[in-house]
Amino acid sequence: MPEIIVSRFGKKSLDEKLLPAAHHDSLLAAFLPSLPFSKKGLIARYKVVVDMFVFNPCQYQYKRIPKLIFESDNDPLISKSLRRQLKELYPDAEVHTFHNEGHFPYINAVAKYNNVLRAFLSRPNPYVAVEQTLSDYFDGRKQADVAKLSRVFHPGARLFTQQADSIVSIPLEQYFEKVRQDGPQNLETKIRDVTVKFRMATAQTVFVYPHATYLDILALLPEGNQWRIVYKSFKKIH
Repeated sequence: MPEIIVSRFGKKSLDEKLLPAAHHDSLLAAFLPSLPFSKKGLIARYKVVVDMFVFNPCQYQYKRIPKLIFESDNDPLISKSLRRQLKELYPDAEVHTFHNEGHFPYINAVAKYNNVLRAFLSRPNPYVAVEQTLSDYFDGRKQADVAKLSRVFHPGARLFTQQADSIVSIPLEQYFEKVRQDGPQNLETKIRDVTVKFRMATAQTVFVYPHATYLDILALLPEGNQWRIVYKSFKKIH
């Protein structure tokens, strides 16, 4: 379309949708007309805003990154169905909904916007704390450091494995004694997955020994500033 038509569509959207949704905020009214409505500017903005992500947001490397979705319940540019799809795409994201603030709450509701954003950025990432516990768990097993493992496991932790068709419960002290007897180990370790919700965590870890590979399923709970393992089931997978 000719640039004059593009500009008129932009002004129409501004006057009839964007400003009314934001209570005709004076700063927004001054800011938006300064944006370029040329075809070149519009195409460049489209390429920046519309990004077709090709990845699985539930994979561990993405899931562990804290996410915050801002939305407005009267956004004239983002439909309810699109808002719903975004939240479905990132099921672990925190969502803050602005009431009746339009498409630009970071301009016309700047104080509320900044307060929510500041609080979100100030909170510690629970995945980092869980990963620290798992790192200590790995090091304790590699080094046969029972003292470190004792700090990782809660004293009442339950351990299970399977032999043939039977489920075997292993007392925690028996596990520690096995670590002492085996001594330091040459092995590779890996975090396969972690999920943290409602101050509870589950983790899948892999231990690769020279002649065997084991998968652990762990449950962790926070105690003070540390996450501790309260449940472990493991099985040889290779």
